[in-house]
Amino acid sequence: MCRWTVLLVLMFFPPLTFTQEVSVNASGREGGGLLRARGSDCYAITADHVVQEATAITVTDGGHHQASVSLTKEYNSEDLAILSFDGHDRAMCNGSRWPSHTDGIGNLLKNAGANGKLVKLTAGGAVAQMPVTMTHIGDGQVIVRPTGDQNVIARGWSGSALEVNGSIVGILLSVDPSTMLGTVSRLDYVRAIVGPFFEPTDPDPFLDSVASPDFAIRVTSLLDLLVHNKLEAVKGEYQGDQKIEEKLFDNSYYSLVQLPGFGKPGLVHFWSHGCYTCRSHLDKHPTSLVYSQSFDDPIRVKNDLLERRFDALSDRIAALIPSWTRNSYHEPVNERRDEYVKNGMKVVLDSDGFHNLGLKFMPGL
Repeated sequence: MCRWTVLLVLMFFPPLTFTQEVSVNASGREGGGLLRARGSDCYAITADHVVQEATAITVTDGGHHQASVSLTKEYNSEDLAILSFDGHDRAMCNGSRWPSHTDGIGNLLKNAGANGKLVKLTAGGAVAQMPVTMTHIGDGQVIVRPTGDQNVIARGWSGSALEVNGSIVGILLSVDPSTMLGTVSRLDYVRAIVGPFFEPTDPDPFLDSVASPDFAIRVTSLLDLLVHNKLEAVKGEYQGDQKIEEKLFDNSYYSLVQLPGFGKPGLVHFWSHGCYTCRSHLDKHPTSLVYSQSFDDPIRVKNDLLERRFDALSDRIAALIPSWTRNSYHEPVNERRDEYVKNGMKVVLDSDGFHNLGLKFMPGL
């Protein structure tokens, strides 16, 4: 599906009719957005492809007020982005009407039929509307078609609001140019995605565990063994081996040290040379000690939760080894990796961007 934006507007209204919608200009690309406050700060939610790689982004409200904004948060797979107002200017969010709950959106959509409309502000501050019909209603997305043969979805409306009976029920993201059908993310889905950024969340056991004194004590003890190249001291029960190459096996043993937040013991890995069926040729020192944790979060919020857990874990490690050099890497599809390095030793954190976090201690061999 091609990411066009939509614009052939049939009706214009005086400014100040709407207080939630804004016009977005991202280095010449036009789109729409919805305002949302968080505490004393103001933000706008828009389609990510509108603002990607933009060097300057401004938003304009119905009162012709313009403000510079910055790209603060991207949700690439959902094509959503959060823009923050430079200088923490909250003025535009005064009077905005982000819904306090989204529980009734399913019923509104179910009964909408041809009573929907796309709504956005033009760059000149006028309110533009296009009537649309719901052709498909899914759990996360809605497909809409312009009502009337003369209406065409063209460039300019990505990030605009879908309204039903005066209530915002979604954000338009893209249009298929071959069918002129628009794809809208339901507002309850959008809220689930961006909710951790805006709303207090329930306590997270992993975050609580990483912040605990017990976690710091145990990691500190492992770091001491790492520095003195004595990680073999935590070797416990034999776990198994895996052939890496000819005459070289990786033998794994459960760690005697359990880390809070990680549901299973770490694995201490040793090389074994020349003995395919026994463990009598182990190197004296292990190659690594690895802890891993998999999370089964709801799909709508898992990426953001995993990112917060990764950040919390990395910040905690950084506080315990402040003199180590930190290198951060962002891989495709939300993968992340932080390496703390000193004298050839490494403490490595990695995330696959979906379910798993890893913490690895690696001696300077």
